[in-house]
Amino acid sequence: MNTLIEQILPTLLTRAQVLHQCGRDWIGHLTEVAANLPAEIGERYHPTAYVGEELPDVYAAADVVVSRSGAGTVAELVAVGKPSVLIPLVPAAGDEQRNNARYLVHAGAARALLEPDPTPQQLRAELDELLLDPGLRAHMTDAAKALGRPDAADALAKVILDQAK
Repeated sequence: MNTLIEQILPTLLTRAQVLHQCGRDWIGHLTEVAANLPAEIGERYHPTAYVGEELPDVYAAADVVVSRSGAGTVAELVAVGKPSVLIPLVPAAGDEQRNNARYLVHAGAARALLEPDPTPQQLRAELDELLLDPGLRAHMTDAAKALGRPDAADALAKVILDQAK
């Protein structure tokens, strides 16, 4: 994913600000990439090794999220109702990430690059469509929120307590 993002940065930064969580192995390289971008677009790129406690604020500010599609991430995306472009880790155990991505795509909440070796052009095409169409993003936001279960912990606790009686 880091390579895909890096390869589309010059075009992507003409349309969007990018907060890029890249991991500690990539932060040095991508910080250097950021320093070498032309000033007019370079200030729009923010690589970071990790996003921690500020994750709720990052989600709140994001128009579109590009991410893997593990269960935790998918749960977060639908809980906050964020349109996304998902790039599943292939292969993952039981192909769970592609199955998660397919579920969100089928519901209209996400786009996904489901093949094992997506290209930068595929990612750029998906992002261009989403960034240029606020109506599409609004539809995907509604679809994602419809899948979310922010009350999941309470519902599970109720089931457990009901069974314990």
